[in-house]
Amino acid sequence: PILHTVLFRQSGRKLTLASCDGFRLAVNELPFEEGENEAKVDIDDLKGLIPALKKAKRVRLWFESWQDKPEHHNLVIETELVKYRYRSLDGDFPEYDSFIPHDEAVQASVRFDTSQAAKSVNSLASLWFNHNITGKERPIIITTTEGKLIFDTKDERGKTEIEAEVEGEGRTAIQAGYLSQALKACNGMVDFKIGNPQSASLFSVNGYRLIQMPMLVSQANAVSEAEAIAAQAEEKGQAEEENPEQGEGQTQAEGQPEPEAQKPEAKPKSKSKSKKKGKAKEPVAV
Repeated sequence: PILHTVLFRQSGRKLTLASCDGFRLAVNELPFEEGENEAKVDIDDLKGLIPALKKAKRVRLWFESWQDKPEHHNLVIETELVKYRYRSLDGDFPEYDSFIPHDEAVQASVRFDTSQAAKSVNSLASLWFNHNITGKERPIIITTTEGKLIFDTKDERGKTEIEAEVEGEGRTAIQAGYLSQALKACNGMVDFKIGNPQSASLFSVNGYRLIQMPMLVSQANAVSEAEAIAAQAEEKGQAEEENPEQGEGQTQAEGQPEPEAQKPEAKPKSKSKSKKKGKAKEPVAV
């Protein structure tokens, strides 16, 4: 349950919000008043808060201690129209700092425009609209070259590239749906850091950081191989469906000269003759 929460942590003169789902970790830091408090709120409880915050002109946030457990706190968020009070959940939130890539582990640093990247990612994801696995669940391979960031499906379906400020060489694979959401959240120029293909990537902009776990390239190749095997099986199945039709035609042609097929028709002829004889005898009896 603790992974289904948003952490609100007041430390020093900062308010840190953090949340993760096992594949991604998002951390946002905001200037705040001095203090040391913490609350963990269920994500579903915060869904109704987001529309209110978008319409609010003024927002206040503070922490309240529990009466029975002073070391625990409630989170209180107030706008000019409504006040929300959230009871903090028990449990220890993961130490997210350990998941943030360090500079020594970074192989490539990139700065690019998310709007251009989002168009490229969405165009590649749309190539899979005919398949059982949707495009959003497919991997997008990201590769850096001099002055460019390349997005590739690695199965000969498509490749796009955008201009970027690049330092170093790196390569990683991210699920198309997660990548699209990350680009939308960053919204503008973003700094992107890539480690080795098995390590997490980091998106950062204006105090917001998004750590994204990769899809292994071997998994991406496995998907392509599975599709190729399925295509071969489908072609084989179609060929087998056509061959039985030809075989049936040959069987019928070979069965035509068999004389036994005409024998049942001889019996009705004998019956008709016996009926004629019976009709001829009736006038004699009268």
